Formats: sequence, structure tokens, C-alpha cells
Amino acid sequence: PEGAQQFVERLPHAVRELRLTHAGCAAGLVTASFGVAWWGARAVGRLTPDQMYAASDDVLYAAKAAGRDRVSVQAL
Repeated sequence: PEGAQQFVERLPHAVRELRLTHAGCAAGLVTASFGVAWWGARAVGRLTPDQMYAASDDVLYAAKAAGRDRVSVQAL
């Protein structure tokens, strides 16, 4: 999970560096938030694909709820 977290933490900065304009945003630029749900081998047999999708979705929305340009990582 550490490699995934290090990677995803660079993404908001990379999006900002693109300087993509967005008229509907107060800052006038596109921002991005990312969520990563990580589960190890122990979870593979106990989580259904729907549960994995829901967990990933929850982590993404946690990042968005924290504000713009946020990253949320959760190990399941």
C-alpha cells in the first residue's frame, strides 16, 4: 500500500501542473481528488467485487469531502 500511496499523492500536483482552466471553479483551474482502497491477500476471498467497488467509492468520496486536491488511502 505504501507504493500506491506515494504514487497517488503525486497525482493532485500533476493535475495542477497541467493548468487546465475550469470556468465553474472559484480558482479557475481543474483540481482532482483521489481515493485508493487497498486490500491484501486476506481480503480476496472475503470481499465480493461489489464490496470492493463500494469500499473504493467510499474512499474517493472521503477524499472529496476533505476538500479540493485531496488524497485518501485506506487499507481494508
